[in-house]
Amino acid sequence: MITDNFRDVIDFSNKTEKKIGLWNVHTEIHDGHRFCYDLIKQRSEVVIGMYWLNWQWAREIIGAATPVLEIPINHKTVDEFSEKCDLVFVMQGRDFGKSFGMCEKEARNLLQRGLKEYPDNLLPDSIRNDKEVWASLRTSQVLRVKLNEFVRWHVITGSLKDSWRIYIHRWHTIYYPEKEYLLIDPVQDQYGNSFCSSMPKEIFEQIKKPLLLPHFRTIEEVKEHISDINELKITSFSYDPEVKYIYGRFSVGTNYWNFGIKAGE
Repeated sequence: MITDNFRDVIDFSNKTEKKIGLWNVHTEIHDGHRFCYDLIKQRSEVVIGMYWLNWQWAREIIGAATPVLEIPINHKTVDEFSEKCDLVFVMQGRDFGKSFGMCEKEARNLLQRGLKEYPDNLLPDSIRNDKEVWASLRTSQVLRVKLNEFVRWHVITGSLKDSWRIYIHRWHTIYYPEKEYLLIDPVQDQYGNSFCSSMPKEIFEQIKKPLLLPHFRTIEEVKEHISDINELKITSFSYDPEVKYIYGRFSVGTNYWNFGIKAGE
């Protein structure tokens, strides 16, 4: 079943007594998503596929500066969702009221609830001071608060590719300990790099080394290290000694993505 009505998701979750897994995808399904699906499928009896097509608008109303993109439905993605999932929820367009049952006012109210449960002072400066990354974390939290309030579910995945997911994971552990949040490493290339699926092929083929090295502690080190790769930029960098990870936010043109690796001594 495919639906754009959040009410159908609520009804589905309430009617089944089986263990429910949530599989989340934005724009197109790639191998990293499929790896997440396999983990979810192993730990649940039914799977709800969540296809977030208006994620960027959700981020905009939370406070990100990224221009809004109207993302069309990828029908191949929907077909794969349908093959793998017991229910597919498509969240499309700028109108939360149509699909997710959430207007802008409610989104901001849920943000305040999320801020109260996990305040900014628990976040590192690298996230708190980066408007884009902060908005990604808080948008994900708003959507999860809405899901947690109305939908019965048990298993979900996140990736260390996005450093902010570590803090979503900690929030989940504190406030929703009965729900299994699988924090996993992303699918990587032979050098251990992670990329966004829209990385231009000609750029990808230039990368013949790890983009982050365990001893890096400053953005200047990374800039010098990648200076031989045309068009590739690093826009932010941080080292989190608490979890012993270093994080980079990279870009090629309008494509941005975050990933991190374990830090060395």
